[in-house]
Amino acid sequence: MSAAIDFKRTHHMAGNLFTPLRSEADRNACELSPEQVAFFHENGYCRGPRVLDDHQIAVLRESLEQMRLGKNPRMNELYEVDQAYRDAPEKAVFHFLGAWMIDEGFHDILFHPKIMVPVSQLLDTPQVRMWHDQVFYKPPRHPGVVAWHQDYSYWTRATPPGPITVLMVPNNTNVESGCVHVISKTHRWA
Repeated sequence: MSAAIDFKRTHHMAGNLFTPLRSEADRNACELSPEQVAFFHENGYCRGPRVLDDHQIAVLRESLEQMRLGKNPRMNELYEVDQAYRDAPEKAVFHFLGAWMIDEGFHDILFHPKIMVPVSQLLDTPQVRMWHDQVFYKPPRHPGVVAWHQDYSYWTRATPPGPITVLMVPNNTNVESGCVHVISKTHRWA
């Protein structure tokens, strides 16, 4: 089914992996608490609620594995696939953009209310637009690294600074397995 749909021109969920909002009560159930929103504005990040169930995680993991193995029939539509990974996958992180253009689940997650409602709250806007998606595939103990960086340094044409990064990790992580670290209040830096 994914091969027939032009996801770049589909501005709604194409499948049924995620449940759309059907009522104001559904929307309210997706909202962050006022304390979470305040924490975000003070610290530049917040931990949201769980947004994916076990089935959704399994579907997205399998889709990602098909991409990693080059088995998705639309692989040529991905962009910014790191050459380092192509040259030495045993050493480099599999990093690419564009999963939303080639896979129904990755496309539809952009419309998932459990993500979009909180992001809309944090941005204090009724609508949200995705800048791009990005995948870093790094299994535990893999030697590849993603260096420290400030996301806004890549988005300086968005003024005033306001983009939000939504990080979803489909595995349990900890310091030993290489989890992401965040430096509080760096959203106030130039």
